[in-house]
Amino acid sequence: MKNSDKKLIFMIIIICAVFLRLLSLFVSDNFHGIAAGKILEAQRLLEHPDRLYAWVVPAHGPIHMYLIAFVLKISGDVFMSPRLISLFFGISLLFVYYDFLRLSFDDNIAIVGMFMLAFFPLHIMHSVLSTAGTMFLFFIFAGLSFFIKYQNDKRLNYIIFSAILFSIASMCRFEGGLYIAIVAFLLFGRWRDFFCFIGVASIFPLIWMYCNHLYSGDFMYFLNNSDVVVKMGFSKAATYGKEIHFFDRIVYWPLQIVSYFGWPVFFLGFAGFILHGFRRGNRKVAWLFIMILTFFILKTIGKELALQPRYGLTLSLLFIPYAVMGFFYILRKIQVKAKSRVLGLIFVLYIIFRSTYVLALILPHTPAWVKQTGAFLKKNVKPGELVYIKTNDDNSREPLKLYSQLELNNFIDYDIFLRDSFNLRDLQYIVFIGDGKLSKYKDVFSEQNCTIYEVDFKGMQENEN
Repeated sequence: MKNSDKKLIFMIIIICAVFLRLLSLFVSDNFHGIAAGKILEAQRLLEHPDRLYAWVVPAHGPIHMYLIAFVLKISGDVFMSPRLISLFFGISLLFVYYDFLRLSFDDNIAIVGMFMLAFFPLHIMHSVLSTAGTMFLFFIFAGLSFFIKYQNDKRLNYIIFSAILFSIASMCRFEGGLYIAIVAFLLFGRWRDFFCFIGVASIFPLIWMYCNHLYSGDFMYFLNNSDVVVKMGFSKAATYGKEIHFFDRIVYWPLQIVSYFGWPVFFLGFAGFILHGFRRGNRKVAWLFIMILTFFILKTIGKELALQPRYGLTLSLLFIPYAVMGFFYILRKIQVKAKSRVLGLIFVLYIIFRSTYVLALILPHTPAWVKQTGAFLKKNVKPGELVYIKTNDDNSREPLKLYSQLELNNFIDYDIFLRDSFNLRDLQYIVFIGDGKLSKYKDVFSEQNCTIYEVDFKGMQENEN
């Protein structure tokens, strides 16, 4: 393929990718528990800038949280501006990912791999949600690109740049520390470069650990807190009859890759990895993929990693080049040019149409009842009054808070039915989402499976007396 043709295809892919993400931005919204929760926690951080952990979940990385807070401070817009952060990094990743594939493999794999990323539905979705996913991926693959450059000519400044980028990534999502450990392992034996990488990459994590110690007395508070949340999630699933069995935990992440791309691409990737994974020049990326996949599976078996499909984004991006290799292998085996072109067209159309179909299914849209419930709370809750949201649907709780536009201190975060009523004198409303009724209270609003009950605390006390 001529360089001029490659440049043209590159520009067409970029235009398609940007168009898809902009279109998705405007036809969807931020209906996602973690995405909305990030905005709420950033608001809390703005209210209490002197506190290390103004946000509720210490497992969320600080750099993304502070960036959302900064954007909210400037714009005052809670619905669009945080999503633009993800959009910026989602589009920027295309360039970084192409560079990573070009350096690790070749131009042809880079072009096709970038095409698959451009139409990757899960990446498109997280490019329009205010999660840390696209920001994390940008810094991870930028760090990997500099690491591959270092592998090619052993210049120390490349490993320093790589370490800085991995250090930043680890403060977007803490799994970035895993990549630091793996790259350090791959540098083992080159002692100058090994210690230089470890020293620079550890700067932000060590500062954060020290801050955690000052706050809680525990250097690993952010990880220990996350472990508790994850184990509670597995326990909760078992409680509701959704026990994740041992075999299911083993195959969860490979099956996630299948769900992202479909069985044809999965088999192409498996074949490409077997045939080319450990050939000279590809070994470092192959080892990186194997180590991360093994870590994910072991942690899932031990119930120490949440079953969140978005965690598999990095695995998927490392898997893509092997799917391309498998596809190229088949094309080389076909001697007739016309047949190989037809097969190539089928592959392109499969990626485009399957991705578009999946994207249409997964793009988030806030249900009307969430907006209406939020509007009721905004109109009726007075300063100082408390609201408790009782639901097993974690995906709707935080968006509901966001649409109510109430202060965060208007909401009770603990389960009121496990606490003494002495603490609930200011409780005004219970928002109940789900089947059943709370007959003890008077319902004042109902929409679909959501009912709002008004709490008359004084009346309840008189009746009890």
